[in-house]
Amino acid sequence: MAGYGQATLIGSVTGAGPPSIAGCYFDAHYAAMITLVDGSTLMLTASGTVCPFGNSGNAPDSPNSYGNPNNVAGSFAITSGAGVFAGATGSGSFSATQAGDVQTAELNWTITLP
Repeated sequence: MAGYGQATLIGSVTGAGPPSIAGCYFDAHYAAMITLVDGSTLMLTASGTVCPFGNSGNAPDSPNSYGNPNNVAGSFAITSGAGVFAGATGSGSFSATQAGDVQTAELNWTITLP
């Protein structure tokens, strides 16, 4: 995380519903925590749409098969912070790519610190 060092993002799906985009799998709601090496944290809530890449959604056993690639795009909001992020507010957009047990995510945001 630029200016703060290495960060870890851990999240979980808190709910799901029908996709808002035709051809996608589903819309999902998430809770996530970003943790810096010094223990500072940011808590986030997010919503996004899970979609297959290209024609991968038509592969046999998709989307239940382990490893079928997908992309998740959506928006998020900071709900709380601790350590150097105490009192932080902000929001932004995200895009995540996943296949199997590997996921990469990019967050674009505005964060305000007191």
